[in-house]
Amino acid sequence: MIKKTIIISTLILAGCASSNVAIDPSKFQDYASNDNFELRSELKYTETRGMGVTWEQGLKPGRYTSRYQDENGYYFIGPTAALCQGNPKCKGFNQEGGIWVSKKSPNDVRVFMIQNFTDADKERNKQFGLLINALSNADDGSYYVFDKNSKFSNKLLKTRANINNANKALKQDK
Repeated sequence: MIKKTIIISTLILAGCASSNVAIDPSKFQDYASNDNFELRSELKYTETRGMGVTWEQGLKPGRYTSRYQDENGYYFIGPTAALCQGNPKCKGFNQEGGIWVSKKSPNDVRVFMIQNFTDADKERNKQFGLLINALSNADDGSYYVFDKNSKFSNKLLKTRANINNANKALKQDK
């Protein structure tokens, strides 16, 4: 029975998995920049993870402001509940997160999520058993940078470039 439970749990995790690794925010340094992202409308994309499970992620309109950096990239925090994530579709914006920009390749722009469990989430996780509950609670407070999606990155970069160009034009008009 235990062996069967472990196999089923592993298959469930593999079906939902991506290559995301929990990032400990205690290693972040503050980062302030005049650069930001201003989304005028929702931006969403879909991807297939693990064993063919389709997920949709997206960002809601608003300003995404530079806040942190680590050795790999810069974190632009969005408005409250900036991120939607769903299987197969997003049903609403209910996750904290924003936009991550790679230091090695500035054209590598991705969505990131801040894993914050409410008390209700923690109670709900208990129904999945000790292993799943322990794994999910261990990552509470962590950041996750999602896998690269080139089409989505290009949309974000165009938005960022337009804002930067608009800011430059405003400075030149003064």
